Amino acid sequence: MHLLIKWILPVTLLASILISCRNEIIRTSDEPRQDLSPMEVVVSQLIALQSNDQPDPDHGIMVAFAFASPKNKNNTGPIARFKTMLHSDPYEPLLNHINYKVAEHFVQGSEAQFFVEITSRENEVIKYIFDLSQVKEAPYTGFWMTKAVIPIKNLGNPQNSTINV
Repeated sequence: MHLLIKWILPVTLLASILISCRNEIIRTSDEPRQDLSPMEVVVSQLIALQSNDQPDPDHGIMVAFAFASPKNKNNTGPIARFKTMLHSDPYEPLLNHINYKVAEHFVQGSEAQFFVEITSRENEVIKYIFDLSQVKEAPYTGFWMTKAVIPIKNLGNPQNSTINV
């Protein structure tokens, strides 16, 4: 017992402190906020889409639409059209997916790209690029919002499979 208290507990405590200092704290939200980082915007959408019908049917889709940039909303809205789009290929696998992984991300100035891998309900790994920017127009000035979600079907030329959402 003396060895446990003297060495093992302090080492375990120090290790957990060091590990927690290396991990970024990710806050999530169901609506855009100016204090959210680009990563938090992407993770908020992924978590909402992962449990799409909680607490209400298509709640995750509504959260994703809330994070769409004003220009993106003009291209993909109204919400009924956006819902139809997400319930169809190539976006349907995002709904109620098993898990997600942000494989890589780049942030430069007011632009950000996130390479995301999701595991669908059918256990398929599907890749998307979440393309974000900081909005310059009111009422969302300074907010990170999604310009597009690009499914990556052909890794050799992802532009051929680009669809804005």
